[in-house]
Amino acid sequence: MRTASPHESTPQRSDTVGTPDCRESMSPSFAFHGRLNSPETVPGGWYRRNAPQYEMLSYVNHVIALQLAGDWENVTLFVRRAAKYLSSSSAECLTPEYRALAADFLRAVIADAGHEDLGKFGLEFVEEARGLLPAAAGA
Repeated sequence: MRTASPHESTPQRSDTVGTPDCRESMSPSFAFHGRLNSPETVPGGWYRRNAPQYEMLSYVNHVIALQLAGDWENVTLFVRRAAKYLSSSSAECLTPEYRALAADFLRAVIADAGHEDLGKFGLEFVEEARGLLPAAAGA
């Protein structure tokens, strides 16, 4: 087992995000990760690169991976791309359940983003995404 050198910095949030206890307590958006990729939500054929749903799945999974890595500047880029996709006619290939779940997830990520360093364009991307997402159910 490797031990930390006294010259290494203290682990940052992104160094500990992957632990199960940490994910649940960090933010509401982390609760979506499993459902967004479960076989009940995503038919296996959607993961094929030539499937029309693949583009949206890629955006969502980039958000998840970048969120776990703590790269919030790029999280906002993919949140914007996913929101644009959901607002386009391309989203018609997704089930209504997946569209609603993805939109709820993106709204939760946007809420989490307010607590993070979003970089040069992050705030602009978040605002654009917020305007593209459909209204929340019951809102």
